[in-house]
Amino acid sequence: MVFNLGHENEIVAQGGTSYHQGQAQMKEGLSQKRAVVGGTGIYKGIAGEVTTTRNEDGTYTHVLDVKREK
Repeated sequence: MVFNLGHENEIVAQGGTSYHQGQAQMKEGLSQKRAVVGGTGIYKGIAGEVTTTRNEDGTYTHVLDVKREK
């Protein structure tokens, strides 16, 4: 997963997604975590995790909990 924040500034998260049997998308309201493994530009050296939740309307909310090394 790559969050492109413009001007060559990106945050990269890595990890799998678990689906319930027979479903092609995450279950609504279910949260899953992935590791933030790095970034570019002003996000160079970033680490942490991103929590992804599927909303009732089919969109996703991503909440980042990160720290950047100086």
